[in-house]
Amino acid sequence: MTPADQTTYLRRLRFPQPLEAEFQQHYFRQNTRFLRSILLAMALPTLFYAMREWYYDHHIDLTDPNFQTSLLFLLKLGVTFHRQAWRLFYPAVIVAGAAETLCYYSFSGIAELYAIHHTDRGLVSMMSLWIVFLALMQVFMALAQRLPARWAALYLTITLAATIIRGSVQTGLPLNQVLSGMVGTLPIPVLIAVSIAYFLERTARGEFIANRLLAQERDSERRQREQTEGKLQVLGQAIGGIVHDLGNPLTAVRTGAQTLLYFVEDDEPDKAAVKEFAEIITDGAQMLDYLRLSLMEQTRVLEGKPIPLECKFTSIRPLIEAGARYQKPKFASGRQITVQDEDMEIYVDEMKMITVFMNLIGNALKYSDGEVRITWRMDKDISLIAIMDQGQQGRGISRDQAELLFVAFGRLETHAQVEGTGLGLLSVKSIIEAHGGVAYIEGYTDGTPATLPFTTAYSNYPPLLLDEGFHSAFVVTCPLPTVH
Repeated sequence: MTPADQTTYLRRLRFPQPLEAEFQQHYFRQNTRFLRSILLAMALPTLFYAMREWYYDHHIDLTDPNFQTSLLFLLKLGVTFHRQAWRLFYPAVIVAGAAETLCYYSFSGIAELYAIHHTDRGLVSMMSLWIVFLALMQVFMALAQRLPARWAALYLTITLAATIIRGSVQTGLPLNQVLSGMVGTLPIPVLIAVSIAYFLERTARGEFIANRLLAQERDSERRQREQTEGKLQVLGQAIGGIVHDLGNPLTAVRTGAQTLLYFVEDDEPDKAAVKEFAEIITDGAQMLDYLRLSLMEQTRVLEGKPIPLECKFTSIRPLIEAGARYQKPKFASGRQITVQDEDMEIYVDEMKMITVFMNLIGNALKYSDGEVRITWRMDKDISLIAIMDQGQQGRGISRDQAELLFVAFGRLETHAQVEGTGLGLLSVKSIIEAHGGVAYIEGYTDGTPATLPFTTAYSNYPPLLLDEGFHSAFVVTCPLPTVH
């Protein structure tokens, strides 16, 4: 909304929908307490008079204008408590205002009292003044009920017309005589009342727009702050993922370097062993370099951006063996990692798939005891690779636990004492999906073979038959390209 638009809307006292409806609700809520006080104050005197008649005469005259007027005030008061009061109240005021005017005060009693001491000419003057007084009361009512400018103008038009009709009927004065008596007196008060209503409404609309623009500015600042915090969180998650992956190759480089230092002190070092550990250091350095470069890729993953791949056909065994080599000694020591004998060729980004196997094998070693077994097979043109484990104390991952994994910082309470950030599986999921595959978990409902098997795969992949003694399996799929 431009400043020019604001000026136009304020001058016309009209906003575009649905902003206009929002303002009407705001304006009514702003005046609700005052309106209820005014309506109650106006209803009590007439109601008191009606109850006084009941006290002395032991009945209430339903035709008594005071009683009728008090009911109309109470009716408007009740409308203010309705859920849609901001829509209903002003029409109710106009209808009740006309009714109040038609039943307000008794002209006949005043006329009779006045006729005892005055001539008919004086009676006419008195009735004219009384009609003007009632009309001025309606002007006051328009202001007291905080009617917006348009409603105030409509209210005064209808109630003044009702005043003229009532005055003519009750006094017998011609309509033109009643009207002429009002014309000289009422235009200025009516104009003042409508002007005040216009000023009050325009002021309220100006405050409403100012507060709305301020709220929008604050919301914009809040969204920008949340976006900045989100980006910082994304960066923090990416760094956490890299830190998570750095541990394994760092351990390999450090262990290999320490071993080489030991061999250097030997007069006749075992060249084959030196070469082996030099290769370990080289592989670890290569992985560290890859992880350094993949920091930006991790950020792209967490922002929902695609992962760039450099795929080619390669054997799966070297990738799995590389992933197994980067495991921390404290988890891998004394543990058996069995890899299927038959090889298989897959179409992947080598370094990224090494990260996948490094994470999955590492998870199996950290969160289970016993043997870890890696198997694979082809199903049509899709390769399925499974990292199976024997669980902890004979129990694998249950279905409920499996649903908590493969998300950012997704960890199980039972694993809280084991180091990790929960980002490893998220990285696995993102890399596999970039290859066009999926990562999922298979196991038994409560973690033991005594219950039914389950899978978290959304696609219709053939179920993996867990080898005997194994209770959980992390499975990844890699489709082959249609054109080689």
